[in-house]
Amino acid sequence: MRLARYLVVVVAVAVAVGISCGGRGGIPDTSRRTPTLPTITRLPEFPKIPSDAASWDKAHVMDLRRRIFDHKAGTYPESSSRARRTGRHTSTGLFSSFEPTEEQVKRIAPHYDNVLMNATRADVAWLFKKHNPAVTVFMYFAPGLTPGWSNAVDAGAVDEENTAWILARHPDWILKDAKGRLVQNASNAPISGAHVYWPDPGNREWQAFFAQKLNAALARGGSPWDGVLLDEFYGQAESFVVFGRANRQAKYPDTASFQRAQIDFLENVSAKVLVPIVANVEPAATALTPEFFLKVTEVAGGAENEVFPHESSVVADSSNVGADQLKSAIETINRAPRGKHIRLNAKPGGLAGDVDRTIYAYCVYLLVAGTDRQVHWTMKEGDSDFPHYWYREFDLDLGRHLGEFDGSGRVWKREFERATVVVNPHRSKEAFSFEGARVDILGAAVKSPVSLSPYAGMLLFRDAGSLEKAQGKGGRE
Repeated sequence: MRLARYLVVVVAVAVAVGISCGGRGGIPDTSRRTPTLPTITRLPEFPKIPSDAASWDKAHVMDLRRRIFDHKAGTYPESSSRARRTGRHTSTGLFSSFEPTEEQVKRIAPHYDNVLMNATRADVAWLFKKHNPAVTVFMYFAPGLTPGWSNAVDAGAVDEENTAWILARHPDWILKDAKGRLVQNASNAPISGAHVYWPDPGNREWQAFFAQKLNAALARGGSPWDGVLLDEFYGQAESFVVFGRANRQAKYPDTASFQRAQIDFLENVSAKVLVPIVANVEPAATALTPEFFLKVTEVAGGAENEVFPHESSVVADSSNVGADQLKSAIETINRAPRGKHIRLNAKPGGLAGDVDRTIYAYCVYLLVAGTDRQVHWTMKEGDSDFPHYWYREFDLDLGRHLGEFDGSGRVWKREFERATVVVNPHRSKEAFSFEGARVDILGAAVKSPVSLSPYAGMLLFRDAGSLEKAQGKGGRE
């Protein structure tokens, strides 16, 4: 993510609203595809952004950002379904460079089980807790070190013992390449922030220092934090090269040795830190070495899978996680301890959203969701400072799940008391057969077999009464 690292400086509206999806002249593309899946959600038309917005001053850009926030917040219901719905909802990382009003926080706070935000926003964290005392708030923190960074999102930005202090006094804490040079991201790093230095996770002095600075960051602002999201928790020996175009580290020659060092870091730091740490595990490491993901959840407070089930918000077949990788992720999540915090993050569309891809992503999440486990889900639509649209599907109470997902067929399914969740994770159209009568989310009768488009999800309710109960209209059974 590196949320704060690229969202803090508002230069133009293309940065200010957080995306660039083929728009012209620095203005983001805010078009939205017409949905094809049955849905009870009706998204409002995204507000037009003036063609000269890229040249606006900071005050006008901030006003635009607030209007976009209010536009999305307007889709949130007046009352929350937290007490009865099936899923647990978190956020992608709000307010790294945006000052919300209390009314804006009041509108969205009751709908979340958990929120994530920048380490410097304790004031906003307290507002969320004021308007939703049950919510937990996680602080975003990074494992790398960025020179000159002033916002406390890494251990070198908390106090005067900053990155420059570390480089001058403890260069031995930083990984080195075969020529003895410190490992640092290239200026054109594609994902991670440019110029980031990467400390040695196995260095015990660094581990103690990191824990000390993390606790200091947690103590600021009256300590509203319930946990830490540790971003970019890489799991492969080559990850710094792949994501940061950094020079190749030489200490850990293979992925197995690097993962051992990462687990050692997480285990020792977690023992010293005041709240649980949830590590954002690199997707490739989760796919190739699922035992690493499980070990992270065991020694820490939990783990995040950030590509579930989309690699990016680009509407393309290639952005969808393949069926084999997705099935492995689901099976791995189901093996994680029930009490650990699991975060699943989808990227279904840009700033204006994408209904079909969001419904698909939510149905995939329902394959692992349950009131008996701490599996949280969110989606990212462009800039993380804005809340995502709220879909009416999120408020449904499907009842207890009746077992784990069934991935034996081309169409996957999972049974709940009131509905069957079906998912087609393939690039081809697939058919799902069932016995008896069913209705879709609009109450229309559905006959077997039902056809599902590529990368599509659907809820098949047992009858009209089950649909009404799921919507909270018929009382509880």
